[in-house]
Amino acid sequence: MKKVSIVTPKVKAFVATVGFTLVGLCAWQFFIFDYIRALPLAIFYVTIVINTYFSIKLFAEIIPKENAGQKLLDTVLAFLYVGMALEMGDPKAFVFMALLLFIVAAAKYAFLLGIVHHPKLLKRKIIVDTSGVFACALALGGILAGFPKESAWAFAIVFVIVNLILFFVHPLYRFDEGVPLEWEGFL
Repeated sequence: MKKVSIVTPKVKAFVATVGFTLVGLCAWQFFIFDYIRALPLAIFYVTIVINTYFSIKLFAEIIPKENAGQKLLDTVLAFLYVGMALEMGDPKAFVFMALLLFIVAAAKYAFLLGIVHHPKLLKRKIIVDTSGVFACALALGGILAGFPKESAWAFAIVFVIVNLILFFVHPLYRFDEGVPLEWEGFL
């Protein structure tokens, strides 16, 4: 007999988003001492948590629930979200956590190729997450070069703009049918 789950993709996405939001709010309240320095990182964190809702909502529909590898990667990603929240006051540590998060996320979706029957969607997600790796590497380079404030603000602003594009201009979180022609060159 097949086990029926009452946790729908929408519920899973909502619970994760609320959880990451609460962790972020607690970190902001108890671990941040320089709010001006932390502001661009908080903007990035809020943006990535909003993005995560739609990602989980869509991918929870198609990722096999019994896949132990995906469960492990989801757990690692959750710890990285918590780590990012706790490091909002330290640009170098925060961006390093974000870098790790994008590396793990790209791997998560790469491992699904051949398992999930939405290759174009997976490839779009891998491209976006890999772009996140490069953006984090650039921001981390700027921070290490002595420009933490400028790098953090550029990182946050670019991330918000990219997410607006991925939500409203070239929607990322939808199934393969009707992929815009602009994505075709990347797939």
